[in-house]
Amino acid sequence: MNLNQLIERANTRLSELGLDQIGDGRISARFNARNVRFLRQAGVISRPDGHGPGASWSENHLQQLITARALQARGMSVTEVQQRIQGLDSTSLSELEMQSLTIPDEVPEIPACSSWQVTPDFILVSTRRQILSPAKLQQIQRILHTP
Repeated sequence: MNLNQLIERANTRLSELGLDQIGDGRISARFNARNVRFLRQAGVISRPDGHGPGASWSENHLQQLITARALQARGMSVTEVQQRIQGLDSTSLSELEMQSLTIPDEVPEIPACSSWQVTPDFILVSTRRQILSPAKLQQIQRILHTP
């Protein structure tokens, strides 16, 4: 399949899995040529057969993309994803994808709305079911305190 076909099939699969709703500024909600090429350059997905517009992408590339997105949805960085999936065959990738889509019992549910006291007079509210890391919160606090 060509790159456009790979992207179309990957985005269809993301929709089926509910992974097309996780865009958070760190990753986009859907695949496009740019982020597929980025994941290729980062070593997350293997090289296609051939070069340029004539490159041929396989089912294994499709599985690599879906598994990568499932791992990113769990909060893994591109480097962590690359380390986890490098060299895995399609069966192992599929198993890893399914493991990453299973939510462990010990993970607390993220509330529909989250808030953080950023300064004594400022509360940050997010309606996107996400967790704000302490580092990101400190970054926001620094921005707000900058005159």
